[in-house]
This record gives sequence, structure tokens and C-alpha cells, in this order.
Amino acid sequence: MSSKIMTPLLAVLAVAAFAVMPAMASAATVTLHAGGVELPAGSPLVGESSNLVFKTGAGNLECSSNVITGELTSNKKATIAGNIETGSFTGPEGGGACHTTTLLGPVLITASDLPWPLTFKSNETSTVKGSPSIVFTAFFPGAGVTCVYKATKLAATFAFNEAPLIDTVTGQVFKYVKAESSVLCPKEGALSGGFAVTSGGEAVEATTP
Repeated sequence: MSSKIMTPLLAVLAVAAFAVMPAMASAATVTLHAGGVELPAGSPLVGESSNLVFKTGAGNLECSSNVITGELTSNKKATIAGNIETGSFTGPEGGGACHTTTLLGPVLITASDLPWPLTFKSNETSTVKGSPSIVFTAFFPGAGVTCVYKATKLAATFAFNEAPLIDTVTGQVFKYVKAESSVLCPKEGALSGGFAVTSGGEAVEATTP
């Protein structure tokens, strides 16, 4: 190739390289704050929801008092991480059972296979992954029916500069575990709801440069 062609070609490549380098260097990070302070690794995280609904073909499971707790393991990165270590899902019915619109009546919900790894990303999405699955058991005491549901992960969204951070799940599908579930159980359902996140009693906020 002649030098007359090579010279402008090299100039174009050089300009392209310089254009890409700043974009790579300025990859967005996520930082969680509470009370105006950047949270260090090891900080407690609490998510509370009053509108968690699991929709099935047989009716809805509606839990009005839901609390998950865990710990932040990394902060101020493109993807920050934590763990969900406990989960409590209750409602207004007897014994803390959640209300349902199914013929099976009120339901007691328990979570298992914890902890669940949690990440927040700079594109305003979060993901909870199972260990190896996210599992919850729905027991209907009035009917004596047990249903076990699982998913490999749970996807959610949040917004920057919002305090408290609301992590919102929309229509996450869980499948029933046939070997551990009654024949009366719906084969799948979709989970929706929003969790307000706090740390040490202070509202958590996510920011990015």
C-alpha cells in the first residue's frame, strides 16, 4: 500500500483510538450511600416491601410485610455486590399468613437456599442469583397443601439519586418443583413488588458519576 494511502488511514485510526480511550477510562460506577456517607463493605442492607404479589393462574398470594436482610460486600464499582441472608414474608392473616385470592386460603411463606448473591449495575438493574436456586415454600395450612417454587435468578430495576433506593421486581417467573409440591399447586407464578433499601436505619441511595 502506498504512503499516500497509509498516511490518512493511520490518522483516522489514531483519532478513533483516542475517542475510544476516554470512554473506556470513564466506565460508570455505582456507589451506595446512606446518611450522606459512602457505605463501606460489610455494611448491613435491609429491604422492606408492603406490596409483594405472586400471581398464579389459580389466584394471587399477597404478602404485606416483607423484610430481607443482608450485607454489602463491595461498593463504588461498575457492578457492586452483596448477599441476601434472611427473608421474612408475612401478612395480616392468622399466624402471620399472607392473604390469597386462591381457593386454598391463607398461605405461610418461607425462603430457603440462602444466602442469595446480589448485584447492582450501572445500567440501573440489579440481580439476585440462587445458591443454586432462589427457593420459597408456600404452605396453605387450611388445605394442608405445600407448593415449592424456584428460579435461578431474580431481575429488578432501580433509579439513581432516589432515597430510599426502591428495587422493583416486575413479573419474575418462578416454576413449581413437582417432586416437592402438591398436585393442587399452580405450575408457575409471577412475582412483583418493590423493596425500599436501608442501612443502619438510614435510607440508601445509589449514585453514579
